[in-house]
Amino acid sequence: MSCLRPALLALPAILKLSLPLSAAVTPVLVKDVAANQQGTNISPYVSMGDYVLFQGVDIVHGSELWISDGSPQGTTLLKDVWPGPSSGTSSNMVRAGNLCFFSGNGGNSPGPSSELWRSNGTAEGTVMVKDIHPTSSSSPATITAWGNRVVFAADDGVHGKELWISDGTEAGTKLVADLSPGIVSTDYDSSLFSAKEVGGYLYFSAKVSGSALAKLWKTDGTPAGTSLVGDSSFFGPGAMEVLGGNLYVAAFDAGSGAPSLWKVNPAGPAILKLGSLGNSSYSYNASLEVMGGVLYFTKPLDYALTELWKTSGTVATTILVKALGRAGGLTRMSGLSGRAGEALYFSNSTPETGVEPWVSNGTAAGTVQLLEINPGTGDSYPGFFTQIGGKAYFRADRGDDGRHLWITDGSASGSSLLKEFTEGISAMSVAGNRLVFSGTDASYGKEMWASQGNAQQTYLVRNFRGTSPSDPKAFLNVGSRLFFTAKPAGWSQLMVTDGTSFGTQLTGQSSPYNAYLSGGAALGNLMIYGSQDLNDHYDLYKTDGTTEGTTKVKEIYPTGNASPQGFLGMDGYVLFSANDGVNGRELWRSDGTEAGTTLVKDVFSGSNSSEIRQMTRVGDLAFFTHFGNPWRTDGTTGGTSPLGVSISSVSNLTGTGQLAFFTAEYDFQSTGLWRSDGSTAGTYRIALLPSYLFSSNPTYYTTVLGSGGLFYWLGSGPNLTGTELWRSDGTEAGTFRILQDSGIRHEYGQGLAAFGGGVTFWLKTVNGYSLWRSDGTAEGTRVVIDLPALDPAVQFYITEQIVAGGKLWFLSGDEKSGYTLWRSDGTREGTWPVPIANMPSPWKYGTILSTVGNYLIFPLDSDTYGLEFHRLPLEVSLSSPEAWTAWRQTSRLEGARADKDATPHDDGVTNLLKYAFFLDGSRSDVTPMVPGIGTKGLPSVRIAGSGENKVLRVEYLRRKGSGLNYVAKVSSTLAPGSFTPMGGTQTIQPVDEFRERVIREQPVDATPGTRIFGIVEVTGL
Repeated sequence: MSCLRPALLALPAILKLSLPLSAAVTPVLVKDVAANQQGTNISPYVSMGDYVLFQGVDIVHGSELWISDGSPQGTTLLKDVWPGPSSGTSSNMVRAGNLCFFSGNGGNSPGPSSELWRSNGTAEGTVMVKDIHPTSSSSPATITAWGNRVVFAADDGVHGKELWISDGTEAGTKLVADLSPGIVSTDYDSSLFSAKEVGGYLYFSAKVSGSALAKLWKTDGTPAGTSLVGDSSFFGPGAMEVLGGNLYVAAFDAGSGAPSLWKVNPAGPAILKLGSLGNSSYSYNASLEVMGGVLYFTKPLDYALTELWKTSGTVATTILVKALGRAGGLTRMSGLSGRAGEALYFSNSTPETGVEPWVSNGTAAGTVQLLEINPGTGDSYPGFFTQIGGKAYFRADRGDDGRHLWITDGSASGSSLLKEFTEGISAMSVAGNRLVFSGTDASYGKEMWASQGNAQQTYLVRNFRGTSPSDPKAFLNVGSRLFFTAKPAGWSQLMVTDGTSFGTQLTGQSSPYNAYLSGGAALGNLMIYGSQDLNDHYDLYKTDGTTEGTTKVKEIYPTGNASPQGFLGMDGYVLFSANDGVNGRELWRSDGTEAGTTLVKDVFSGSNSSEIRQMTRVGDLAFFTHFGNPWRTDGTTGGTSPLGVSISSVSNLTGTGQLAFFTAEYDFQSTGLWRSDGSTAGTYRIALLPSYLFSSNPTYYTTVLGSGGLFYWLGSGPNLTGTELWRSDGTEAGTFRILQDSGIRHEYGQGLAAFGGGVTFWLKTVNGYSLWRSDGTAEGTRVVIDLPALDPAVQFYITEQIVAGGKLWFLSGDEKSGYTLWRSDGTREGTWPVPIANMPSPWKYGTILSTVGNYLIFPLDSDTYGLEFHRLPLEVSLSSPEAWTAWRQTSRLEGARADKDATPHDDGVTNLLKYAFFLDGSRSDVTPMVPGIGTKGLPSVRIAGSGENKVLRVEYLRRKGSGLNYVAKVSSTLAPGSFTPMGGTQTIQPVDEFRERVIREQPVDATPGTRIFGIVEVTGL
């Protein structure tokens, strides 16, 4: 018997993408928690296996603790900890470290009382720091960042309004100094806003009771370290700036009363007067700015005349740069695309042009007008100069009574009007690559707007209250998000935005009726957590998910606030830190009973509080840091001790298998990666981290993988241009770099996720992102899929990801085209968008994904229910016509190249066949399938068997539930219409949830000279 080489042909039919999405699923509302009002803000708190605990708001109970098992009937109010409706205000916001501090109406006195609050950007992380004045309002004011802490003026009802400091914890919120002893108050006014740190001290202005003059003070954060600075030679300090380790301050000369510039040397008593600051009637307009190692300042002479000066810190180097008109404050910017080097931007007036924007490079010749916005002698009043990348935004008036939005690259030709606002612009700030600002016009009133640098991308973020102003203010950057106060319902509330409508929402309700949660951990079927009781105490609670099973475990501090926090679940007990009023904040444990809730160890003996941070579990041990030093505990007093190694600055403490990993300094230098098994001998450095990664702002991203080791990112610099992927198994030889790419920039979604014995991670590409997977080796580190930007002109994001049900789920997209939910099994063939039908609302930037039972759970904001929990089953088929669209997109097929019958790479295989047989559509691909074990490729057509038992075997892969029809056919002539469906037997072998292998066998004529051809025909959806 002879047989020609079998030929493979395919005759695809037209895809009908308009057919119903038969495999699509619809998000199901879990429950309308706020049935009588829209816009409830909820977010996951703690996942407890089959249910989740979260904060929900209804009109009767306000914001309280709720429980859900993912069904309507299983979602109920868990406990009304503080009865009554919710309300709150916030003001004077500032970022310090990773927290946002603000003044909120959430004290415990009868009625709203203003106290210090903090937020980490989540509802559960938005809590009152301390009730400073329990019977009234402490009214925190002039809250000012100082590293990871804040200083502020507050009244505790005993000392009057005085200087306080806070690290975000109740124990770390203390009175710094009573400068005006007794109940009388010290006048800080708004002076703390100009405070500056020099040599470990914060310098500020204060006027004590009984004095008519404000003086310069300094503090190290303690009463003993707070003192008056210098002699009585100057008073009334105002603007301050730091240069070369010295403080420069604008203040009045005690002898002449004239405003002057002074230099204060923290290392010695020397206070040097550098020169006059002009006329005392206008000296409050003086502005100080450092540029290129030189201090520049304005000297107002009268209403119409100002001089620009500069100094290097001596009288001889204090010289005039240029005489100006009525000049405004100085703003230094560098890197504008239309101007080389640094420059000062400010407003200035001349008789010929009026008030217009000016620019200076520090020389007389280089101090010139930038633009003539209001022609002639009219004033444009430019202000709010704000830089983003190579451009700067500012507001200015063209003479039509509006303060409009302008943009400039630092040159006149590179400046233009972006958007008109008939009634002005009142505030600006930055959120990621967007400008966010308050704009007022006749259509919307005062609302929040955003811009991405051109008129088409300057848009209303959200119309909070129709034409009534929501009055957003107190702008503050936190990463790529922005916190602000607004009045979406008539009263001031704390909100957050990413610059898009869908990413703008409440962070939490600030009121004395909330359930205050301060962290928690699972203990069997219980959750142990910190909350507030009706006696104003933060104490330890437990819940089993029922109202009856939600009780206080123990009143650790009967007359005060125990403030339990830092919870870590162990076998049979939970570790946490708490303050019992005797030993300070120390290490505690609880088994969920009062008798089993005990002090583990007074780590910092006496009444002093320890600094227990970074608690992580390693087998039966827990590791933590105390003032930067590593400790271990087995939950007993005797088993709690330091590791006994001479290291400092321990950070990134992470547990995996039987080892703890952390970064630390040896002899206060040489940052390295360390490991520990809990013993001194087993604690040692396994890698000296590359010094070039620590030139500026070192950053680490870590993911624990159990006994397999630790994956982590290392990076440095403002753009993290040196980002590298490393892995360690706890040995020196097993600690190595997996991936280095100097072009990587860290963006949202780049974090590592433990997945299938390895990790997945994201790398930013020229036009989007790529999903990668690694098994811990360079060879096993590869691209899973490329996701190009939907519109190259719009920022593309990977906004959220979670591993659930053995799959990686993530959101990708932009604010123009919207966002899509994807699911991946770690392979290109298994990475597809989840087909969604009847979506209540578009996916949001920043939507939080969580799990409960067998469901993916997330908040959706709909017109019907407001912002409420919805769910999708984890086991959802990804096969649908939508997958075909996604395949074309990820293969970068556009226009005629994306047609089903097209062969864009001239390889003879159409797009439809590549899709049907799991081939790569982004390149030429004619890969044949490996019989029996292949997971992609063109069908295999061959003769099998021997003698009289020969069969034609056609073997191919097909997509499950895709709507495609696969039919194996045979012909002996190749003539048109001669192919007929195969007979014989058919065997179907499952490959995975997306694919199945089909084997069709038909006996063939064994007569010599007989010819047979086989094909697989793929038709419609």
